Amino acid sequence: MAEPEILTTVVGSYPTPDWLKAYPSTPHLRDATMVVLRTQELAGIDVVADGELYRFDVNHPETNGMIDYFIGQMGGIDTAITARDIAEFRRDEQLRYRRRPAGVVRSDIGPGTLNLAYDYESFRDLTSSALKFTSTGPHMLSKVLLDQHYG
Repeated sequence: MAEPEILTTVVGSYPTPDWLKAYPSTPHLRDATMVVLRTQELAGIDVVADGELYRFDVNHPETNGMIDYFIGQMGGIDTAITARDIAEFRRDEQLRYRRRPAGVVRSDIGPGTLNLAYDYESFRDLTSSALKFTSTGPHMLSKVLLDQHYG
């Protein structure tokens, strides 16, 4: 019996290219994604990733929209933060690494307009390699949101 093959992959996130930050557009985003995918293919990576560039946000280029992309589209999360929200957030010892919450959970969280299947399909045709789709997970979101609904 043959031993299983171990496939190589990457963590997921790539830095946003400076030229995409300077000239953000859908065609440039596609070009940047092609560069990320091709770089991995040339390096011999078995399962490539899009670099999470699909979540690029010109307003948050330093974090590549890691949080804002999701919570801005999800239902139940308010991104209008009050001084009272900030004070409550700062009282939680586990959240002290941030100065303010990214959002406040005020009702049941739902997908809202978030459509990750569309995001995946928008770049799937850029490679014939095995492809993984990465995204910010619930654990990370729980560390940046103030919960005023679930308790």
